[in-house]
Amino acid sequence: MSADFDTLFTALKTALEEYSADQETAYKFDVYKDYFRALPNNGHAAVFLYLGPMNPEEETGVYAEYETDYVFDLVCWGKKTGNTRGDEAAAARLRYLIDQVLNALYDPDNMTFGLEAGTFKRGGFPRVEQLDVPQAGERVAAAARMTLTLSTAWQPDEQTGTAMDQIYVTADKWAALLEPVEEDEE
Repeated sequence: MSADFDTLFTALKTALEEYSADQETAYKFDVYKDYFRALPNNGHAAVFLYLGPMNPEEETGVYAEYETDYVFDLVCWGKKTGNTRGDEAAAARLRYLIDQVLNALYDPDNMTFGLEAGTFKRGGFPRVEQLDVPQAGERVAAAARMTLTLSTAWQPDEQTGTAMDQIYVTADKWAALLEPVEEDEE
């Protein structure tokens, strides 16, 4: 069994990419998964997706329900045009990007992100907070962090080979393994 939280991570990225692809060119955005480098300064709106904290909420034997945070960092670039300051343009684009991401995550036709029903439970709407972004040259950036909490199941993969309760070890077997091997003296 694959980890549902990892399968869901990939499905969230796909949902964002498909939503962006359906937008008019001026409103498309780039989607990056596990991108931990300097922000690309290409002028495009961007969503950076990575896995946040995972907290077990229910544990039974080797099975656990994890409350998992999926973190979306949203970054938009702006440049002074006419009477509009660059930071105003970036902030306006950021507000629209927040709306786009929410629409992608809560599309009524894709509420399960293509996964089997029951694969995860939603924990409410995501939290959104402003981020401070270092500015670069003429372009200025506005950014926000959106955190979506979903609950997913985890259990160990099925093991192959001899079951642990079928392995028998006797003192004689251990003694043979622990006796030092004598080297021939020449």
